[in-house]
Amino acid sequence: LEHRGFAIERDGHWRWGIAQIPDEICKFFSARRTAIEAELAAAGLSSAEAPALAAAITRKTRKQKEIDPTIDRFARWRQAVRQLGYEPDTIVRDALQAGREATTERDPAKLDRLIRDRIADLPNSLTEYEATFERRELIEAVSNALVGTHASPERADQEANDLIDRKAIVQLGASRNGAAYSTPEMIAIEARLVETAAELANAHVSAPNADLVRRRCIEAGLSEEQTQVALAATSGARLVSISGPAGTGKTKSIEIVARSWEESHRVIGSSVGWLAALALSKSDGVNIPSRAIDSWLKQSEI
Repeated sequence: LEHRGFAIERDGHWRWGIAQIPDEICKFFSARRTAIEAELAAAGLSSAEAPALAAAITRKTRKQKEIDPTIDRFARWRQAVRQLGYEPDTIVRDALQAGREATTERDPAKLDRLIRDRIADLPNSLTEYEATFERRELIEAVSNALVGTHASPERADQEANDLIDRKAIVQLGASRNGAAYSTPEMIAIEARLVETAAELANAHVSAPNADLVRRRCIEAGLSEEQTQVALAATSGARLVSISGPAGTGKTKSIEIVARSWEESHRVIGSSVGWLAALALSKSDGVNIPSRAIDSWLKQSEI
């Protein structure tokens, strides 16, 4: 787009657009995004706060585009713009003028500082929602950081390699998709997390009555394996790790666990991501307030 004469404006880390395009036009042709934001808002969220959930809603609402060769889509789009009170050719002319002005005002030294600042923020942004990432995700993030700086595509590879050479990003090993990366800060956090987990696993609090827990499991029709899960989770250990594939009855066990702990404690659900947290809160039988971990910490409701 820059090579075609347009200027690019960034809005946050991941959103950008062509300068001088009216907001009303952008919103009109982003009707699906508006619907996604509305669904997130109903849960008290935004796409910035819950990107994984936003992506899931995006997949759910995506419909296969119907191609009708008899319809002139360009003519339809131009008509829609006119109905909004704008002239398409005028919008293009104004956008190109903004591009010429941006080129005239371009300061190489200022752009280089802008690139440096954006690249410096990348390691933290890459691990904001995931602990590890692949090279393709690194290149994607660097490329997005370079939007609007007139940098060449080759610059993205150069900056990515520089981050690795400077140890701002660390290669952990290889996955089925290639090299896996993280940051020194994230590695330190996870090391401390392992230490904390060991400490909590060895600490105990007053536990629900085990006979009562077992009786509830029997009344709910749980298997012996599910019952053992419920007993472990109500043993009083401050940390209990339970895993199992889909369909093994984890939710039924969690229901018993929640009801048993509710007699003496406030019970909440949480997850790293909003999607799993909301699924837990809406699960039949469990019925406990659930939010993403960051949200609980931010609102200081724990």
